[in-house]
Amino acid sequence: HPSFRFSVTMMHSSLQMLTKFVSTSKQWTDTLPSYQKLLALFSVLICGRYTTLKLHRKIHNYPPGPIGLPFVGYLFYFKPKSMSFWFGLQYGPVSMFYMFQRPLVMVHDAKLFHTALKANTSRDIPMDISPHMPSFTQLNGTACYQRRQIIHSTFSLIFSSDYLDVIMSELLSKSTFPELDRQCALVSDDKTATYYFCRDDLKWLGFAFLYGVLYGVEKPVPSKFDTDYQYFMHLDHVKFVRLMRATIAMTFPWPLRTYGVDRVNMGGPSRAIIEYIQKWEKETRAVGQTRSNETYFGRILPFIAKGDISYEMACSDVHTLTAAGLHVTMASLELALYLAAKFPAVQERVSRELDAHFAKYKAFPTKRMNELHVFRAFVYESLRFGHPVDLTVVRVVTENNVKIGGYDIPKDALLYGATRDIQWNERYFAKPTEFYVEHFLDANGKFKKHENFVMFGTGKRNCIGQAFAIKEMFAVLSALLQRYRFSVPAKEQDSWSIPQSFFKSKVPIAPLIIQLRSCK
Repeated sequence: HPSFRFSVTMMHSSLQMLTKFVSTSKQWTDTLPSYQKLLALFSVLICGRYTTLKLHRKIHNYPPGPIGLPFVGYLFYFKPKSMSFWFGLQYGPVSMFYMFQRPLVMVHDAKLFHTALKANTSRDIPMDISPHMPSFTQLNGTACYQRRQIIHSTFSLIFSSDYLDVIMSELLSKSTFPELDRQCALVSDDKTATYYFCRDDLKWLGFAFLYGVLYGVEKPVPSKFDTDYQYFMHLDHVKFVRLMRATIAMTFPWPLRTYGVDRVNMGGPSRAIIEYIQKWEKETRAVGQTRSNETYFGRILPFIAKGDISYEMACSDVHTLTAAGLHVTMASLELALYLAAKFPAVQERVSRELDAHFAKYKAFPTKRMNELHVFRAFVYESLRFGHPVDLTVVRVVTENNVKIGGYDIPKDALLYGATRDIQWNERYFAKPTEFYVEHFLDANGKFKKHENFVMFGTGKRNCIGQAFAIKEMFAVLSALLQRYRFSVPAKEQDSWSIPQSFFKSKVPIAPLIIQLRSCK
């Protein structure tokens, strides 16, 4: 048949052209130097990977995103603070990229964020963080739900009493605040002196508050010069940095994944931290405090007695909560003070409300915090605007055929919520790039929650310590902002800037001047 003969002729001609091209290419490549051959091979690999992954995404309906380099993917460009925002603009509500051969999915849309994280299709990333006993973050299903319920119940009992007020009263009278008052008095006597509020003071204050909640304050809290406190903070810092490295190591291909996580060595500092937790708990229990049953360990003892949780499990959970309490919450407190200094008009507005509240109650009772509308709006806006955390805690997709925004998500992909992208989006907030406390105030000036405030995640596996973190920020910031004025040093007005990230091994300190409100 003529058409058949034509097809055979075309195939024959194509094979001849291909044979001639290969022969000519071989002769041409033989004349090239070795380094140019390597460059040519590398270019072919890149083009091949790019084409293959483009087709792979299209065939499997995966979300759009950058391809990255061969073998390592997007590893060298992984910068959460900038890439999460840029990916949202470039690729839409859902994006995906590769770290080595493992896909990472970012959700940039608030509605999809809630839908994706509320579904039971993902779990916490499995890492051996607590070598003695798995914490609640390493469990799944019913076991995880039961452990989280115990922790929620324990915190609820603490919040329903006046115990947080007792802790702040002790701190106000015996520890950090008298020292700050003394420093401020020295500044007021010497008009040329300045006192910079140090990060170490704020860290110790956060540690003291957490120590009081866990163990009680009738036994003196270790001072910031105590060797146990300093070594504990060193261990916690080392463990937190290793946790960040282990999270990256989980993207390695097998068997490098297992080797990489083992090399990070989470076990050493974790074991030492749990030993400190048990040591301090036993010491405070031996003292026989009058309100020992109101501490975290005191509240959880009935659950231990019933067999719902073991003592070792409780210590492991405290170990996990301590990491978040000392790092994320302290970063959030420091960020709030920086923003108060940067926006003095807002700081004075908050201070006036706190003064009126203090004049009425002579303190800042936890149960009366709902009367402080501008102050609470300031705290939430500092978290939204400052976004100390750019991404939610990583989740691992556990099922096939999971859909987010119309795209199919591969099993074992790492799932993040791009909190900064959502909280800086003009679709959800009136002035996303400005520090604007009215985002959390209604037309009558009353505090309102915002459904698109997603820093703590959402769903059953959201941040379990968010209620405690907010209570701690309320307690510490109300006392600090009512008692002291924070400002930027005059000689550093031009160069002063807030640190871009609090999750590095070394975070720069922006100097602040602290003055007693009574000091003129």
